[in-house]
Amino acid sequence: MTVNAPTFPTLADLCPDSPAADLRVVYEHGGATVAELITATGTSRAKVEDKLRRAGTRMRPPGRRPTHSVRGRLSPAATTQPCAVSAPSPIVLRHVFARRIRELRVQAGLTQSQAARRAEVAYSTLSRVENPQTPLIGVSLLGKLCQLYDASSSVRGELFALWQDSDLPPWWEHQNLRVSAEDERTALGVRADAQRVHGWAEALVPELLRTADYTRVIADAMGVEPQMAVAVCSAAQRRARQRGVEQRYVVDETVIRRPVGGPQVMADQISVLRGLAAQGRLRVLAWESGHYPLDSAFELCSVPGLDTVLYHPRARTIHTGGAFGHHDVFIRLWGQAEEESATLALLDDAHTRLSATTTATLRLPGRPGLDRPGGA
Repeated sequence: MTVNAPTFPTLADLCPDSPAADLRVVYEHGGATVAELITATGTSRAKVEDKLRRAGTRMRPPGRRPTHSVRGRLSPAATTQPCAVSAPSPIVLRHVFARRIRELRVQAGLTQSQAARRAEVAYSTLSRVENPQTPLIGVSLLGKLCQLYDASSSVRGELFALWQDSDLPPWWEHQNLRVSAEDERTALGVRADAQRVHGWAEALVPELLRTADYTRVIADAMGVEPQMAVAVCSAAQRRARQRGVEQRYVVDETVIRRPVGGPQVMADQISVLRGLAAQGRLRVLAWESGHYPLDSAFELCSVPGLDTVLYHPRARTIHTGGAFGHHDVFIRLWGQAEEESATLALLDDAHTRLSATTTATLRLPGRPGLDRPGGA
């Protein structure tokens, strides 16, 4: 079986004006070192390293080559085009790629151990192939697995497209935004691509609903750079709006009573929540209802290609591919929460009481309901 793999630019294709994306491809996939890029482009180390950083390159120790290198030429358009709002993010594509590879193995009737032996690779290598959190595999191993799993030409084309596009910079890097932690990148990439988000919050306003000032206060309390946190959160909210994400949330009354950042910050935040409540997209679970679920904050995200994804804000973790009981929890919470008119009344009351609040306190998630600023 012949596998036609995508091709990449080589050192010989580079020149002083080569785009940053081409340098990244030659460095990451072609196996070139920074020194070789300097020689090929005829430019300084500072200029080469600056281009690599701007392209979101995964840098290696000086002189070290990647485990997998690829020869050939990759279409420049595939490496430089921005992530369109309607297109899935590379983070999501990496999850879809890992799922498709796993599905092919299962369809072939092979365990990971059996597939590893037949592909003549270590079991740990095969396991990493199906883990979207690890670096992408080399194209040669992908071709070998396609042959082993007897993938059709159309499936091979789909996998190579996923493999290629999932290694592009995510959408926020096209906006010069920085998200360093891997779990943060995964959570942001997956959730901002959802078609529907249903969430429960017991302590803090959900991230996709926060105002800039509210986000800044939380970021500062958690030791995160506030300016970048606000920029990233605003970009995620903008992407969700542009994609027309259907959002529905239930928040505990504690969320609207806790004066995060002070009266003015919280008043602005409640105004946003009130707008959502007026659209039937948000309900408050009142203290007087007597209901308090054991579940901490969560979001159920319906993501094309991944079905339902479960996100836990506290742990910043994403879970895919499961039948989550949180569906039933959310339905129950929605039914127990106050309907539109009562929710609006609670929000208006919280807004009014803020005018009498003279102190600004922030308590990060603990046992909600024990502290009730402004009275019950």
